[in-house]
Amino acid sequence: MLPRDTLKAIGDFLRRAAGAERGEAVAVQRLPGDTAREHWLLRADLSGGPYAGRHHLVLRGEADDGTHLGSAAEMAIRSAVFQAGVTTPEPLWVEESGAVIGRPFLILRHAGGEADPARIQADLSEEQGDRLAFRLGQELARLHRIAMDQAPEALAFLPRRGADWIAQRVQIARGILDSVAEPQPCFEWALNWLADHAPDVAQPVLSHRDFRSGKFVVDGDNLVGILDLEQVGWGDPMEDLGSFCARCWRHGLPAREAGGIGSREAFYDGYKDVSGQAVDDRRVRFWEIAAAFRSGLHALQLRARSAATAEQALRDLLAGLRKDEAEYDMLLDIERYEAEKSS
Repeated sequence: MLPRDTLKAIGDFLRRAAGAERGEAVAVQRLPGDTAREHWLLRADLSGGPYAGRHHLVLRGEADDGTHLGSAAEMAIRSAVFQAGVTTPEPLWVEESGAVIGRPFLILRHAGGEADPARIQADLSEEQGDRLAFRLGQELARLHRIAMDQAPEALAFLPRRGADWIAQRVQIARGILDSVAEPQPCFEWALNWLADHAPDVAQPVLSHRDFRSGKFVVDGDNLVGILDLEQVGWGDPMEDLGSFCARCWRHGLPAREAGGIGSREAFYDGYKDVSGQAVDDRRVRFWEIAAAFRSGLHALQLRARSAATAEQALRDLLAGLRKDEAEYDMLLDIERYEAEKSS
């Protein structure tokens, strides 16, 4: 648990940030998730001011590994996404100095519910799965309303996507493949195929860029909130749809093409309901192949990295087995993609 003096400092911060007369914080539990950060579920009691009352909040500590977004940047993204109407935990306050707990942090409202894909799938009937898929399609369409050329000034720090966007991503992926000890001819071939068939992105929009089961919380078939927004950036809106529909993220239920949860049709219909535009299915299918490639590339990285403990080494080894599944998915999906083109 958090030390008493740390909780007192957090309570004082909440009092000031909320404009309250008094503030007290109690650490309920440390939350699982990103090992580079600390996430704490807090119970906060505030007296006076606009936030008077009891609140369940999440303290999201800033990572210090240099590879994650800083708290201020993440606050800007979360605020823009929340204001766009996306169902996501409300970002309340950011502490940028690190003076309170030794590192910067965010305070978010807590979104309670189930995030584990296997448990979500087990509890959903086909009809419920389609309702949830429809809702998730709506949420992505709301996120994609934020266009790069009309973005809020607070998002100016996000790297803009130019004509060389795909070439840059290919170069990064090729560097990762070159760093792997064993030759990977299937991935090298698939990467060349992706580079040759990549669509133009005329109007980049704010994209989740890692949208899949496990990245949202539900209560039954009701969506509680979209999580993990730190990879958000400018991109092709169809990439988010392709990532969600990719076989590698259906978690053992391939017939439920929308994230192993519902039908592709329900997911597409939800997106069209908010965006007013039909989904470009051909473009989505390309990004499904790209999602399989990314999944396999990540598996290769996990298999090759040095683990600090035997338990971590075993987890990395098991996760590395996804490399074979990714190769199967890529080859199968590319074959189908090419067949559809010639039919």
